[in-house]
Amino acid sequence: LRTRRAQTTSSPIVYPQTTPSEITPAKPSPAPAANETATPRAKFAVALTRQEIEDDFLAMMGRRPPRKPKKRPRYVQKQLDTLFPGLWLSEITADMYKVNENPEPAK
Repeated sequence: LRTRRAQTTSSPIVYPQTTPSEITPAKPSPAPAANETATPRAKFAVALTRQEIEDDFLAMMGRRPPRKPKKRPRYVQKQLDTLFPGLWLSEITADMYKVNENPEPAK
């Protein structure tokens, strides 16, 4: 068996200090005018790509993510299953359920 590697962090994480006076309130986005063409909205994605996960982990922790993710607690997984039923069915898409507008004539 292989021996376990010790987890080492090269330096402690230092968070920048901000005072309440430095924080600016968020400005509301202007409402689109009626005559302007609406830009297509970005698609909502539930899962991040491996590259996005690695970039976020590097920015927060200063090291790469572990190869095997930690298992979620059972109650968290049940909550996710109720919020997103069928999320684990990656091969099923909405295109599989397209209905033809013109039904076939009866024989």
